Amino acid sequence: MDRLLRWSMFGGVLLLAWGQAVGAGDHSPFLAGIGAGHGFILLAALAPARFAWFGRRSRTSRLGETTSRFLETQRIAHLGSWEWEVSSGKVFWSDESYRIFGLLPGSVAPSYQLFLELVHPDDRETVERHAQQSYENCAPYSIEYRILRADGEVRHLLSQAELVTGRQGRIERMVGTNLDITERKRDELALLNSRQQLRAMAAYHEGLLEEERKHIAREVHDELGQLLTALKMDISLLRLRFGGDPALQRKAEEMRVLVDRTLDVVRHVASNLRPAALDHGIVPAIEWLAEDFGHRWEIACEVTVRGCDIVLDDAQATAVFRVVQESLTNVARHAQASAVAIALSGNASGLQLRVQDNGCGFDSAVVRRAQGFGLLGMRERVLALGGKLHIDSVPGKGTSVVIDLPCRDRQP
Repeated sequence: MDRLLRWSMFGGVLLLAWGQAVGAGDHSPFLAGIGAGHGFILLAALAPARFAWFGRRSRTSRLGETTSRFLETQRIAHLGSWEWEVSSGKVFWSDESYRIFGLLPGSVAPSYQLFLELVHPDDRETVERHAQQSYENCAPYSIEYRILRADGEVRHLLSQAELVTGRQGRIERMVGTNLDITERKRDELALLNSRQQLRAMAAYHEGLLEEERKHIAREVHDELGQLLTALKMDISLLRLRFGGDPALQRKAEEMRVLVDRTLDVVRHVASNLRPAALDHGIVPAIEWLAEDFGHRWEIACEVTVRGCDIVLDDAQATAVFRVVQESLTNVARHAQASAVAIALSGNASGLQLRVQDNGCGFDSAVVRRAQGFGLLGMRERVLALGGKLHIDSVPGKGTSVVIDLPCRDRQP
C-alpha cells in the first residue's frame, strides 16, 4: 500500500510540473510529450488499484463497526460465543465468554480443560457426557449447568452448540454460545419458593378448616342430635299421656315427623362436615360416600378396592375423601352420567384412586386453561401431600380423575 501511494504521488508530481512549465510559457516537446503523457498514464494505470484500496478500506471500516456492535451486543445480553477447531485443538472465546467465566478477555489461553475446570464439580460429568454424545452423534446440544468462578461465585449458564462438517462429512469445528441465565434462575427459585410458601399456607389453612369441620360435626351430631332425640322421646310420652285426645295425637305425630326430618338433616350436615366413617378408615368412608351418592342422585356408584391394609394418616384420608366427594359432586352437576366407578388400590409405595364416569365428558385442554376453584382445590390438596392428580376427559366418552399419593409414615 505504501508503494501504491508513492507511485500515485509521483504521477501527481509529473502533472504538477507540466502544469507549472506550461504556465511559464515553456512548450518544449519534452514537456508536451513526456511530462504530461507519463503523468496521465501513470495515474490511469494506478486508478483501479486506488479504487480497490479505498474500497477495501471502506469495507474494513464497516467490518470493524459491525464487530464492535456485535461485541457490545454480546456484553449487554451476557451471551458469549466460542469455537473449537478439531484439527488443531484450538479453542476461541469471545470477550464476553471470558467475562462470563470471571476472567479478563485474553488473560488466559482458552481450552477445553480450562472450561471443564470452571464447570461446577457437581455438573461436570453431565456436561462432559453431553459434549461427548454431541460429537459422537454429530448432533447439536443444549444444556443448563453451573460454573464456579475463581472468587467462589456460582452462576448458571445455558450452552448451545452445533458441529460444522466439511465436504466429506468430517467434523471440522464445533461452535456454540454460553448464555448467562443466573438472574433467570434466581427469579425461578424465588417464584418456586413463593409457590411452596403459598401451598404450605393453603395446606395449613385447609387443615384448620378440617379441624373446624370436625369440631362442628361433633357438636352438631352429639349436642344437637341428643337434644332432638330427647325431644322425640318427650313427644312419645305426650302421645301416651294424652292418647284419648285425637287432636293432640295428630299434633304430637306431626311434631314427631318434624323431629325425625330434623334429625336426618342434622346427620346429613354432620356427615358432610366430617363423616364418622373416616374414623374407621378411608375404605369405609368412600363406601359410605358412594352409597349416599347413589341414593341421592339415583346414579349407580360402584367401589372396587385392590390391595389390603390401605392405611392413611388423617391428612391423607381427608384429602382422598374430599377428592372423591368433589368428583362425585361434579358428576351429579355436569356429567349427565348413569354410572360411576371408584377404584382404590394400594401397596407399600402408595395409593392410587380413580373416579371414572360414563357421562358427556369435556375438553380437558379448555378446562386446564380455565380451571375453577373446585378442580384447583382438588389439585392443591393432592400436591400438598406430595401426590399427583390427573384429569382425563373426552367429549362424549366420560371423565376420569386419578390421584397418586405416596406412602408416608403415620404420625404417632
